[in-house]
Amino acid sequence: MENYRKSKHFFDLKTYVLSFLCFMQLLSCQDKKYKDMNEEEKAKIDQEILNRPNEIWPTNKDENDDYYYKTSICSFPGYFSENAGSHFVTDKESVGFLKMENGVWPQTTGSVLNDEHHPIPKKLYVAWFSISEDKFYEGLFELHYDKIKEEFDKMWLAYPNKSLYAASKYNRFTDIIVGVAPKGYVIVWLSSLSQQIQIGRFQAKETKAITWGRFAGMNGIAPEQTRERYVRMYREMEKMPSSIPFGKLEQYQKKYTWKPKIVYETSVSGEKILPLKYRIQYYSGDLEYIYELYEKKNLPLSRFVPKEIIFEFNIGSKAFGGGFDIDEEDIYKAFNLLAKDNETDLELVVKLDKDEEISKIVLRNKTNEYVLKCTDVQIGAGEIDPKINPLEETE
Repeated sequence: MENYRKSKHFFDLKTYVLSFLCFMQLLSCQDKKYKDMNEEEKAKIDQEILNRPNEIWPTNKDENDDYYYKTSICSFPGYFSENAGSHFVTDKESVGFLKMENGVWPQTTGSVLNDEHHPIPKKLYVAWFSISEDKFYEGLFELHYDKIKEEFDKMWLAYPNKSLYAASKYNRFTDIIVGVAPKGYVIVWLSSLSQQIQIGRFQAKETKAITWGRFAGMNGIAPEQTRERYVRMYREMEKMPSSIPFGKLEQYQKKYTWKPKIVYETSVSGEKILPLKYRIQYYSGDLEYIYELYEKKNLPLSRFVPKEIIFEFNIGSKAFGGGFDIDEEDIYKAFNLLAKDNETDLELVVKLDKDEEISKIVLRNKTNEYVLKCTDVQIGAGEIDPKINPLEETE
């Protein structure tokens, strides 16, 4: 239903809305076919579904109590780097990374390494060559072992679970992603298809212990390639920006108390908006899905600043899906302005006109609102699916 854009977490909104409409039509046909069956045929279908393996894994552990996960390492947008021997440290082994991914924050690698079960890591050794700064960084950090174990043990119903013909799907964390940023900042995420959470923030230090020869050897760089020539060539080939994004990471780590919401711009008699799902991609790199199978209520919580929001909701006999991208400079300006009004709770509100089209998108507190600059604003309608329960909205 959701199509990928730059990585597994980035969607093309036009494709999303088109897919949403097609999917709703498919569900309608499937449900009609099921309703036309006799009781014996229905019972057979029901039993087949019950007999299907409907979990990704019955448990995330193997017989040795090791957990299934993959590893990736990436660098902050506009900050070009290369891996220099980073790895996780466990009780039994070191779990390493492939090539540093540059450009999307955070990003899982397209190539699979360590696609198997491992002990939970207790430490992270991270080392990289910052091409942008022409510096080496490294650090050895203790990880929150109990927190990682707690999250790896969780399993939740994934969204959507809309059709009798699709076995129930469950979601788990399957990736540990390390991100590096200017001045030696390091962030570690746990990632699944629908959630991406930070489990560690660290500060690496510039180091002279990693020599150019050692780095070149581990990355297959020709012996005659000097450090100066490599940096110059890389900057020219990759069209690196002239300025380094200092301060961006610190900005992205700031949180505010807020919630998303969908309302009519002016009251429409007899119509009620029932939210089903919000998918929020944050500038920090975190990802959150809010839906009734996972969270019963849509509450104002301490959250990062959103980069993209995709939503689904019902009105009467119609289901709607859509989303939008949010201008970075504008959204940070809005949060900074409205947070100064001594209002602790903010709402990012999608306002609909009487024709169920998006009239505007605002950030508001109890006294003021700020109209946001959004792009790729999409919305489409299909037939309602009664199997999905709406979120409980709080006023």
